[in-house]
Amino acid sequence: MYELGARKFACLSLIPLGYLPISRTFGGGFQRNSVDWLTQAAVKFNSKLEHELNHLNSNLPGTRILYIDIYNPLVDLIQNHKKYGFEDSSHGCCGTGLIELNYGCNELLSSFTCCNSSSHVFWDAGHPSERAYRMIISQLVHNISHQLLDI
Repeated sequence: MYELGARKFACLSLIPLGYLPISRTFGGGFQRNSVDWLTQAAVKFNSKLEHELNHLNSNLPGTRILYIDIYNPLVDLIQNHKKYGFEDSSHGCCGTGLIELNYGCNELLSSFTCCNSSSHVFWDAGHPSERAYRMIISQLVHNISHQLLDI
């Protein structure tokens, strides 16, 4: 892309994979604990990604690559969900309680969808709810607004 003339990029970090409801379902045991090795893998990847993006910024003339950390705002919502007015951060609103993803989240299975999606950090087993996304975006805009002015 650089060779084609692109100079300004934004790159998102990984999310906290071990905290996703699907990870808790398959790897968190009966307690549905977070899956530490997945979380640590995401942390390690994000650290290397940020380092590489800084390296590219330094070595590609005229390039500006923003590293956008979505990991920490989402972890904060998950770990402090009550503080933010959420009731649940380990299950998706939509689904059966087992695999709350894709085909299980539809009008035919509406009996498996919670009454208020705003009460859950996650909509399904892998995606934050609309309310969680709004809170994350609000924090991201606050955190990177000074960087956006430099672009």
